[in-house]
Amino acid sequence: MDGEGRCRYLNPAFTRITGYTPEDVPTLAQWFERAHPNPAYRRKVQGPGGEELFSGARDLLVASVVCRDGRVRDIELRRAAVEGGYVLLAVRDVTEQSLAEENLRQATSELTAVIERSPISSSG
Repeated sequence: MDGEGRCRYLNPAFTRITGYTPEDVPTLAQWFERAHPNPAYRRKVQGPGGEELFSGARDLLVASVVCRDGRVRDIELRRAAVEGGYVLLAVRDVTEQSLAEENLRQATSELTAVIERSPISSSG
């Protein structure tokens, strides 16, 4: 991405993950519109976390994006400044990881509730 928010290059992995081509998202603004069609969620992603990522105050952001085929994926964006005022954004699909983490949180919560209701824990 250049200093004016234009996507200068999208590698094939980006297209494989999101389905978007350089013609679909020639600018960062158009990426946000396509990847986050819900205006409220788009504002949330573009808010402090997104601003920090693109300004350089933050190096990592995970957000749900709508892919070209309509699937919703959790995407990790990592930022690196590149010589000449460019920004490199590395994109990684973390959907499966996010799902596994959510399942683990849910299982932990359920087990905690069972333990708290157990006669052994209440007889202390």
